[in-house]
Amino acid sequence: MPPSTTSLTLLEALADPQNDRAWERFDRDYRPLLVEFALRLGLGADDAEEVAQRAAIAFFDGYQRGQYSRARGRLRNWLLGIARNKIADYYAEQAAHPTSPAERAGAEAKLSQIADPDSLSAVWDEQWQTHVLSLCLRHAREHFAERDIHIFELFAIEGKTTLEVADEVDLSREHVTTIKHRVLKYVKAVKARIEGMQ
Repeated sequence: MPPSTTSLTLLEALADPQNDRAWERFDRDYRPLLVEFALRLGLGADDAEEVAQRAAIAFFDGYQRGQYSRARGRLRNWLLGIARNKIADYYAEQAAHPTSPAERAGAEAKLSQIADPDSLSAVWDEQWQTHVLSLCLRHAREHFAERDIHIFELFAIEGKTTLEVADEVDLSREHVTTIKHRVLKYVKAVKARIEGMQ
């Protein structure tokens, strides 16, 4: 599915259980978010991958059974709920079968953290914003030359001035400004499509 396809179209495509490409795209785009979220909540790399897999399966199953409705809220919030439940399940399992008292106490502390909606939402929102930027840049890389992406990143991520960027890439200030604006316009359009789904 090309980057120009709207996120709403992706949601419509996900309604078809036979549309493997849509499910593959969703998994490719959103599983890293689930893994990073689990890592931020204290899981190790292997456990974070396992929990992300469980969350993705729960999402696929729930979506196919019609549990998500755009009228009831944003998809990103529903996905947060699924991820939270799977991470809580993981820590509940750890607390029920600890290898030491310290492990039990650690798992119980993590369960308390997960139960705090404000704390959890803050972590999710921060991770979400990072994830959206990553998706936007990945789509932009499919559309622009690597030099143009590098110029955009020098401005947007490293916070360099026009003069600094122009000197670094050996182009005129006007040229790097034009490139920055073209890439920024594209990134904003991709972000709007992603956020439109959410």
